[in-house]
Amino acid sequence: MEVRLIPMSFKDKVIKGKNITQIQQDFFVKYLKETNPIYRFITGINASQNDLFLFQLDSKIIASALLDNIKYYDLPDAEGYRGEYSFFQNSIRVFDPITANELKNYCHDFNRFNQSKQVLKIDNLKKLIDRIDQGKNNKIKKLSRSNKYTRKDIHDIFSPNTNFTPQAGSWGLHGIIRVPDTKHDYIFLVTYGQSQSGHDFNESIDENGILTWQSQPSQGFDDARINDFINHDYLKNNIYLFLRKSSNELYSYMGKLAYVEHDNQREKPVYFKWQILDWNIDNLDNGKKFEKENDNINYSNNNIKIEEFKLTLYDKRSTYHSVERKGKCTSEFNNKSYNFEGNVEKNTKLGNIGEDIVVEYEKKHLISIERLDLAEQVIATRNFAGNAERFDVLSFEDDGTEKYIEVKTTTGGINNIFHISENEVVFSEEFSDKYYLYRLYNLNLKKREADLIIIKGALDRKMLEPTNYVCKIRLEIEEK
Repeated sequence: MEVRLIPMSFKDKVIKGKNITQIQQDFFVKYLKETNPIYRFITGINASQNDLFLFQLDSKIIASALLDNIKYYDLPDAEGYRGEYSFFQNSIRVFDPITANELKNYCHDFNRFNQSKQVLKIDNLKKLIDRIDQGKNNKIKKLSRSNKYTRKDIHDIFSPNTNFTPQAGSWGLHGIIRVPDTKHDYIFLVTYGQSQSGHDFNESIDENGILTWQSQPSQGFDDARINDFINHDYLKNNIYLFLRKSSNELYSYMGKLAYVEHDNQREKPVYFKWQILDWNIDNLDNGKKFEKENDNINYSNNNIKIEEFKLTLYDKRSTYHSVERKGKCTSEFNNKSYNFEGNVEKNTKLGNIGEDIVVEYEKKHLISIERLDLAEQVIATRNFAGNAERFDVLSFEDDGTEKYIEVKTTTGGINNIFHISENEVVFSEEFSDKYYLYRLYNLNLKKREADLIIIKGALDRKMLEPTNYVCKIRLEIEEK
């Protein structure tokens, strides 16, 4: 067995726009390991079956695989690739990235990473393989509303390639954790009735899903994270709420949060009001009891029709405006009844139904072409944490290429408006070759029927206004 270093670049089409954690999970685990163990190349190398390939990115080794065979094409394909490596699927590993200094522990002659394909003379192969195998079970883990989680569970969902130490560090101790590889995404871990640094926390949820919450006692208005929270835009960034009644219980995942208000007279800690998005009153009993929703709806009898169409995208003025958040004085903060403005714009139950219909539709198509292996991997991404949340449904082309589907659903006709966030538009531009907009309209909840049109490619930014958009698609059927 030879050990070969395979350099990658963030410019590579298959990983462009993703960070290392996302590349490990989306490309190496979900695609190579679970779907299709084929890695195409422009310039290949001479290697033998069972050679160990170490994939290098950003001066780190991020994944490994054992070679099965190499195939060279007679002519370059449409994207310029001249051949492909095929790997043994069960050999593909992701792990906490190995730096140059650590690699020297296994390969004493190693000097530095570069963009050439190197053959490494490993001094302690067993030690290296043991290090690689530490991460062999890393996969995307499911995040479901009202399910129970330990701190380690939460760590493993959001930071699967790092070590968890109980009662130590951010993941083992803290109540506010920034999501790795993001700038403004956070996790809140709330335990009722806690005290810290002489402050007794008094946190609760009302019947409308408004969470009253306090920051850490050391945080004032000049704290960078407090400013992040005050300026939080739920359409662009995520704050995940995990809550428990006492320190003897597991955390319940309650959902994502949107900023409502803060108290501008009290700091250290700073007091906030947050709206729990997609709130369901069934989750509340005096602010402290949480019961699992039943989302198991059978859509096996859906009748979704695809019509021939010519599409034109129209713009409307935004109904979402960014304003300076000055906060309220303590008396107003404590006594005001809050009604979150975003609830008018987000009919999440309807959206979830539309996503489930699309999942069923995609699965049926893949089964019909005898791609059961792909059908089993079609998912609604609302049940998962991380980059997958930038679109609604993960599906596949007939050849196994991923499809990133955004689903927009209305009960009215094709001309009804729907909302698109800046995040969604940017994602459609970054992944235009894989991006689809599935527009479901005339949705009949009783019959579970809808009409569907499909648009592929980036959304037309010229027809939209920044931050958040209200859109309309006009259906024009050409006469034959």
